[in-house]
Amino acid sequence: MGSVSADRRRTVASIALAASTVVAGMCAVGVGLEHAQYISSAAVVAASPSRQLASSEKASNGSKAASRAAPAAAAAVARPVATTAGLDINISNAHVDKWVNRLATSLKGELQKSFSRMGQYAGMITTKLDKRGMPHDLTYLAMIESEFNPNARSHVGAVGLWQFMSGTARRFGLKVGHGVDERKDPDAETDAALTYLSDLHKRFGSWYLAAAAYNSGEGTVERALKRVTGRTTGTDADFFKILPDLPRETQDYVPKLIATARIGNDPEAYGVIPPATSQETAASTSPAPSRPAAAKVPSTRASTVKPAVAVRKSVKRATVSRHVSHRVVRHHTTVHSRRTVHSKRRHPAR
Repeated sequence: MGSVSADRRRTVASIALAASTVVAGMCAVGVGLEHAQYISSAAVVAASPSRQLASSEKASNGSKAASRAAPAAAAAVARPVATTAGLDINISNAHVDKWVNRLATSLKGELQKSFSRMGQYAGMITTKLDKRGMPHDLTYLAMIESEFNPNARSHVGAVGLWQFMSGTARRFGLKVGHGVDERKDPDAETDAALTYLSDLHKRFGSWYLAAAAYNSGEGTVERALKRVTGRTTGTDADFFKILPDLPRETQDYVPKLIATARIGNDPEAYGVIPPATSQETAASTSPAPSRPAAAKVPSTRASTVKPAVAVRKSVKRATVSRHVSHRVVRHHTTVHSRRTVHSKRRHPAR
C-alpha cells in the first residue's frame, strides 16, 4: 500500500513537471512573439524618421531647385530676345527715294561691281551679326564704305572694309603700326566695326542714329538730338527730324545705306544681278590658265619707245578713272570732304 502511494505521487509529480514545462514553453513562445512584434514595430518606428527625413530632403531639394530655377526663368523673361530683323528699308522718304533712283540708274554699274564682291564677305559678316542679334542689313554699310574692298584706303587714312581711322581701330582693339595693320583683316575689322555699331545703338537707341554717328561721330549726333528733340536718345524717325542739323555727308550717308539695303534685298526688281555667293566669287577671281608666252620679235629703239609712252599714259588714265569711280560710288559727293569731317569729328585729337 505504501509503495503504491509513493509511485502515484511520483507519477503525479512527473505529470505536473511535464505540464509546467509545456506551460513554460508556451510562455516562452508568447514572449518570443511579443518580442518579435516589438522589434518589428520598433524597426517600423525607426524607419519612419528615415523616410520622413528622406521625404523632407527631397522636398527641400525640390524647393531649392525651384528657387534656383525661378531667377533663371525671370532672367529669361527679362532678357531681350536677339533679333536679326532688318532695317526699316521700305520707309517712305524723299532722301531715300532719291538714292534708290540714282543707284538703280546712273550708278547701277558701280553698284553691280560692289555686289559682285559682296559674296566673298557677306557670309562672314552675317554670321557675326547673327551672333550679336544685329540686323543683316548692316552688311551694306561695308558696301558704301569700301565696296567690299579690304585694302581700300582713303587719302586721309581710313582703311579696310569698314574704313576705320587708326585711332578708332586702336580704340576697339585692332593693332595698327610697326608693320601691322589689322584694319586690312576683314574678320578682325568686322568684329571691331560691329562692336562699335552695337555700342552706338545702345547709346542712341536707333540703328539709323548709330549709322549717322558711325559716319560723323557720336558728339555730332548727340548735339543734333539735343537741339531738335531735347533728348540724347531717339528713334529711327528722329534721324529724319535731325537730318538738316547733320553734316551734308551724313545727310546722304544713312539714306544711301537704306537705299542700298532696299535694292540688295530685292535686286531683280531694280534690274540688278543678285550678289554672288562666295563660291561664285572665288570662281570668278581664280587665275585664268596660263598661256604660252609669245615669241619676242626684235625691234628698233624707235619702235619700242612710243608704245611704252602709250602704255604709261593709258595706265595713268585708268588709275585716275578708278579713283574717280571709287569716289562716286562710295559717297557721290567727295571722299575728301566726307572723310575730313569724319576724321576731325570722330577723333578730334590724334
